[in-house]
Amino acid sequence: MSEIWSFISDDSLSLVDKTASFLMGEFCSSDVDPIWSAEYFHWKLGPVNPAGRGYISLAIADNRVVGTVSITRKRLIIDGNECIGGELGDGYSSVVMRQIGRPENLSQYDTNPNSYINKSIFGRLASETRARAEADGISIIYGTPNKNSFPRLTQRLGYFDSKTCNIKSFVHPTYRGITLIYPKTHSLKSTLKIIEACSVVFLRNLNKIWCGRNCTIEAEAPSPVELDELWARLKPVSGFALIRDAKYWCHRYQEHPLAKYVFFAVRESGKLCGIVVTRLYTALNGRRHLAILEWMTEEQVSFSRVIIEILYFFRNAEIDLFHCYANTSTKDASELMKSLFISRSRIPFIFADTPMARSLQSNCRQFDFHLGSTDAV
Repeated sequence: MSEIWSFISDDSLSLVDKTASFLMGEFCSSDVDPIWSAEYFHWKLGPVNPAGRGYISLAIADNRVVGTVSITRKRLIIDGNECIGGELGDGYSSVVMRQIGRPENLSQYDTNPNSYINKSIFGRLASETRARAEADGISIIYGTPNKNSFPRLTQRLGYFDSKTCNIKSFVHPTYRGITLIYPKTHSLKSTLKIIEACSVVFLRNLNKIWCGRNCTIEAEAPSPVELDELWARLKPVSGFALIRDAKYWCHRYQEHPLAKYVFFAVRESGKLCGIVVTRLYTALNGRRHLAILEWMTEEQVSFSRVIIEILYFFRNAEIDLFHCYANTSTKDASELMKSLFISRSRIPFIFADTPMARSLQSNCRQFDFHLGSTDAV
């Protein structure tokens, strides 16, 4: 492989086949459900995205993709005002090229050959992608980077960690997951299975008594009219959130080209008062995960009851772990813990350092953000 790589803006998506092949070949093992495809990039970065076309930058060597960074346009509502923002993602580069590669040309934004954006594939692609998005008027660019890209973005590429965004991951390991993590408990597998089943049934019956029987939770997708009406009632007047009307739910989940999702509709006396979306998928080492990706519920809905109903619905599926994101400053977090979930690590939430992004930190704004708010699952 050549040591020289060249920068390419592929916002036209002409090279997404090669991009998907690179990512699937180097960063998706054979025992994991597919993460990328050409159709996936057209879905998130093409004109079918309700927020508009996105941006993707590539590093190319020997006519092969060796690095990627994208920004997906997102419809946002900030303090009651709707705008278009961007989510930073797909930041990957070839391990070999990180060690031996050098750019064909220096960045137009920095002529120092020893600067980070000229020596790093990720740095160059991230800076170029952000510049194109900002040139188009996108003043809010955010992301939830992994531990490898977080320090590079916050220390070298002009992003800052939003300390006011208190999003954490929450998990509920099943008896299967416990015996995988702790092999010495394998002899107790049957007992743990019985304890788990009894706990879910007990909590389900208890929640039905507390919450009454006018509330129903069914595995079905609500109609677009119902979703638009629910969004109109729940649209936040302050804080940071994605616009989640019917157009959003349809594009994000029902039109996703790779994944299949299960919707749960929450109704009281027949009227839609909540929605939850889940996905069962195969993760690393062949483990089966159930992601509770996103929810939107009215105040009177008992979220713990909804979660228990989801655990009960999937009681016969072979699942190792249930997981989701939740804001620790909301009642959703405490409701999850009532439903046998454990709080784990904080999810880093970063913004490109712009005046508008900084203004979000001036007050204690609410961040309505979920695992499904990203395009990763």
